[in-house]
Amino acid sequence: MEKKVDEGWKQKVEEEKKKSSAEAQKEDELPSASFFTHVTTLASHVMISLGEVAHPTTGAKEKRLPEAEFGIDTLAILEEKTKGNLTDDEERYLNSVLTELRMRYVQISQASGPIEP
Repeated sequence: MEKKVDEGWKQKVEEEKKKSSAEAQKEDELPSASFFTHVTTLASHVMISLGEVAHPTTGAKEKRLPEAEFGIDTLAILEEKTKGNLTDDEERYLNSVLTELRMRYVQISQASGPIEP
């Protein structure tokens, strides 16, 4: 049975990113806390660790695969511990994010060669 991947999470990441940057311009305000924001934040850190996105401080793209693996594992724990307590949209979003990050991790780690701890 082929697993269908919901690509809509990428659009949500972009929407959250735009929303976050608009809100970040307001000095004392933070983005509203939500499950989607939390998952997006964790996924963003994984994407930075995979070298897919430039580090916000340094502007450099560098692969740190052990960090990426840790972030993916953290999201997997979140999925496990929240099972049965999420809305359908939240569950789909988390599942899609994890599927995409896992696939990117495998692609990047295979292209990079052996991983050193």
